[in-house]
Amino acid sequence: FTYDKIGGLLSTYQRLRDNGIAPVHTLNHGPTTSFYYADPNSIYIELQVDNFPTLGECSDYFRSSAFAANFVGEVVDPEALLKKWNDKVPDFDLLRPGNSLPA
Repeated sequence: FTYDKIGGLLSTYQRLRDNGIAPVHTLNHGPTTSFYYADPNSIYIELQVDNFPTLGECSDYFRSSAFAANFVGEVVDPEALLKKWNDKVPDFDLLRPGNSLPA
């Protein structure tokens, strides 16, 4: 499921966390930031937000040396990302690789 903005993804993360549901994987893939959840039968669901506002910018990323060097992405600390979002860090900055790690 894709959210329009990082706030939707983080609000859902917070609601699920507060109900004892934690993601099994959290990644900034470069083109998307994704939180993966599993049910008791190990059926996965991906909740994600696009990291780039336009398709052109996303396409540019796929042709970049950053993508070539790390096509899987990096682990996201959802609590650090939530704190930064609550501190009003701009969405664009939150979605850049490296910004979802603890401050």
